Amino acid sequence: MKIGICNEQTEERDLFIEYCHHLGYQDIYTYSSGKELLNSPNLTSLALLFLDIEINDLNGIKIKKQLDQISPTTFIVFCTTNKKLMPEAFGRNVIFYLVKPLTEKSIKECLEEAAYLTKDLYTISINKKVTLPCQDILFLQSEQKYTVIHTEDDTIYLTKKTLQNWKSELSNLGFCAISRSAIINLKYYKKLIDTNRQVLMQNGMTIPLSRRHKSLLKEQLDLFYSHRRRLGY
Repeated sequence: MKIGICNEQTEERDLFIEYCHHLGYQDIYTYSSGKELLNSPNLTSLALLFLDIEINDLNGIKIKKQLDQISPTTFIVFCTTNKKLMPEAFGRNVIFYLVKPLTEKSIKECLEEAAYLTKDLYTISINKKVTLPCQDILFLQSEQKYTVIHTEDDTIYLTKKTLQNWKSELSNLGFCAISRSAIINLKYYKKLIDTNRQVLMQNGMTIPLSRRHKSLLKEQLDLFYSHRRRLGY
């Protein structure tokens, strides 16, 4: 997940970076002015932006209005020492309003909320050496003592974590169990083949759907598409 920090104060930017690194987030971009932010080639790829309201060259409220047009999928956390500005600091993609001094706990809450909202960008650990964003995973299947993870680029990973444990970890991230032995990424769902109860994925693969999971799949698809529409996808 790419994180942006727009703040004039070097010490505050450094504190943000320290907190983010400690919480496991490394892909961070810093900006010392609104102009620098708006001219950044990385702007549209930011998943989350910590934006100071009181910036001299162009205040955060004005920057936010431009971001609505330039980068409408970037989530914003406003930061300020002045609570009186709070009524102005709301909008479609504003997910938090932090009053300084900032704490690691408050930063963690913002990062977790942004990761949940983006879902696709949330990173999970396959093992000690491999991490993957959710958007790279097509589906997971249990096979004897292992869980087999299939990715979009046809790479396969084996993990000893049970499918049930994966189900718990991925349940709020756009994944759905379609049987006792398979979990799919709803992003890659194409359609249901009712004649033989198979789920057709966008890459052409079909996966058996159990009768008892059919209603769950429909319910999760409705929630998933509603979430995507809210984010403008």
